[in-house]
Amino acid sequence: MRKLLDKFYNEDVEDFCTRLLYFFNTIDSYFFIAGLSSFFFYLVYFDVSYSVIPFLLIFGSVYGVYRICDFYPLFVLLSPFFLFFLLQMPDFSFQVCGVLLALNTVVFVVIQILFMGIPDSIVSRDPTISFRKLWNSIFTIAPTTVSLSMSLFFSWLFSLILVFRPSPLENNGLLFWVTIFLAAGITYYFRPKSFVSENFKPETNGKIVDKVIVLNIDGCRLD
Repeated sequence: MRKLLDKFYNEDVEDFCTRLLYFFNTIDSYFFIAGLSSFFFYLVYFDVSYSVIPFLLIFGSVYGVYRICDFYPLFVLLSPFFLFFLLQMPDFSFQVCGVLLALNTVVFVVIQILFMGIPDSIVSRDPTISFRKLWNSIFTIAPTTVSLSMSLFFSWLFSLILVFRPSPLENNGLLFWVTIFLAAGITYYFRPKSFVSENFKPETNGKIVDKVIVLNIDGCRLD
């Protein structure tokens, strides 16, 4: 396997794999791909029709909620408050919930192995990374796609809302949207704050360098 990776490896492949890794490693792009994939499969499997306008309104609302809470775990802890009202929807079905959960799980595993694990194995030339990354994601709780629980929850919730379509014109639907935005606001308020140090740049009286090269290193502090 290692010899095969070494033979297949080149700089162009590495660049493509790196871009692929970053796209799927970001949970705010992952939830859309995973949730939408499971939702479309549901539409085809159950032969359900769906109009564009409700989809756009729901997607915009969910995206706003996710941007506010920023995918932090506290939002998951607060989820029973708004999920209670989602359960009160007239067409709510636990069978559909189970199907969507299974679909989102399959999508997660496929993306983890095909679009994250294998490219990571190619870049690092280590064929075991795919399986180790998938295994470690079970025990990781963080706002990233290398966390099974967080990735699955946000994509699953997105597909649930698309399927059951809680309407703000109904009592339970209105309470659902009020509580989910409230949960997002609470999560935003208590989210971890990044430390920003004071300005420590030295004063200069004249030109001291000819050229400045900025390295955009992943994880580098902005200050």
